[in-house]
Amino acid sequence: MNTEEIFIIGGSQVYAQAIDKADKLYLTLIEDQQEGDTFFPCL
Repeated sequence: MNTEEIFIIGGSQVYAQAIDKADKLYLTLIEDQQEGDTFFPCL
């Protein structure tokens, strides 16, 4: 693929499959407390 950046958006399994191929991460922190049962993989 001839592109400079690819954005992986959504799904914990998709993130887990792509994280080892990444050389850059854009991370957004939201200062709020939310309940959830799915999380981004540990880096």
